[in-house]
Amino acid sequence: MARITTLVLLSAQIIGAVAFNSSMQNGRRSIGAPHTTYVRWGHRECPEGADKLYTGVAAGARYNHQGSGYNLLCLHEKPTYLDHNDGDHNGALLYGTEYKDTGAVDKNGNHEVVCTVCMVKGATYTQWGRHECPENQRTEYKGYVLSAYHNGHYKGEFVCVDEARDVTEWSSSGGETGHYLYSTE
Repeated sequence: MARITTLVLLSAQIIGAVAFNSSMQNGRRSIGAPHTTYVRWGHRECPEGADKLYTGVAAGARYNHQGSGYNLLCLHEKPTYLDHNDGDHNGALLYGTEYKDTGAVDKNGNHEVVCTVCMVKGATYTQWGRHECPENQRTEYKGYVLSAYHNGHYKGEFVCVDEARDVTEWSSSGGETGHYLYSTE
């Protein structure tokens, strides 16, 4: 059986309706219309028409741990902490996320994944398997579907990573062990 590797089947996008209008009152944006947020994985900026809330680093469970969370988080790059003790206390551990090369659509292998939280007017959703928007909707970004290794020790969520696959400012290609993202096939 042949593996499906066409761009259209590997791509996904976040798109949002743009039917709502916002207005400025006293230098502040009026919340009158509903807003929603989404994470733009693999990019430092939000597209035109979206407000950037923060840029961060992708983090998740270590590739060979069977416990902890399954989902990918976009952690603020300048965190603040509540009362805590530094060190490993056998809790749910978070690790930085790296792109891994698979031979398919590789880019920035072993480098750390950047992410940005964006806010737009209206609703957003991920359209899996297509990179064109239906009529009257706007593409926020398009990219590739990435997730955990197929034979790994943990389950990971599928995420749409921007085709740019940008990296954090402090990224290195050292291949530190942590959380990994692989392209889908």
